[in-house]
Amino acid sequence: MSAALLVALALGPRTAFPHAPEDVASLVDVAMRMDVEALDLGIAWGCGWGRIVSPGHGWRGRWDAAMLALCSLAERSVDRTLRWLSGTVAGFAAALHAAGGSEHRYRLVGYAQQIAMELSLGPPEDRPPRHALVSWLPDDCRLAAFVATAVRGAARLPLRGGAFATSMLAALLREDQLLRVDAAEFSVCHVCNAELIARAPYHHGIELSNLRRGLHDLARCPDCGTSTDPARTYRLARKNWLLVPADWAGPYAAADRRRCPACGNLFPTGRERCPLCLHPPSNSRRHTFIWVRRSSP
Repeated sequence: MSAALLVALALGPRTAFPHAPEDVASLVDVAMRMDVEALDLGIAWGCGWGRIVSPGHGWRGRWDAAMLALCSLAERSVDRTLRWLSGTVAGFAAALHAAGGSEHRYRLVGYAQQIAMELSLGPPEDRPPRHALVSWLPDDCRLAAFVATAVRGAARLPLRGGAFATSMLAALLREDQLLRVDAAEFSVCHVCNAELIARAPYHHGIELSNLRRGLHDLARCPDCGTSTDPARTYRLARKNWLLVPADWAGPYAAADRRRCPACGNLFPTGRERCPLCLHPPSNSRRHTFIWVRRSSP
């Protein structure tokens, strides 16, 4: 309890000391009941967690130093995530740094500040309610892990597309036209996966979990070096893929595809039959919108 009070004095308002027991009652109560790190508790409590906030009322309002500390936690997670994306997602580094180093720093700080504010005040209606500081459970994780999960969908890297899609940073990157999470077309190499492709009409498709090699979005298979062949290479949609569209200076272009009702293969809308199994599409008007990497033929 004494450690929590010391943190509160360090992070609390500099203009006054607590005037009544209620000013720190919630903090003392939580410190006594829970096994929680004093610094985590002080930052969260100063940002409004575990108590009713009275804006502009000193100790009963949100503390500037605590908000800055929360912003620092968010900035650390944002920075690590942007670095990971720069080294992993084709075209992201160029798009992120297109305006120069000063603009990159401005984005980094801006993202962290907005995320910290939304964590403290609560996210907009279109964001998951779990991305609010009131949802933090000290018994489940440290505050830094909670913030990282809100920033990128998971406490640790690498990113998982589905989880990142609903994260706070993903929404900001899409608003700034830097990155989106969507379905992308992938090739299933006809040499590495000849047997799976031959059986596809009997199973109405190929499960991603059955592929051990030969899955890519390049002009050549990275496993065997075989070039993609529209008449032999199977194509499928990979959901929740991290990509940079061509309009945002990235390598992915939007395309319409037909999906074969027999084998599940994706093929251009200009063809009347699937090039792999020669089955006609069941509904010529039904198309699949997908992103295709421009390096693929």
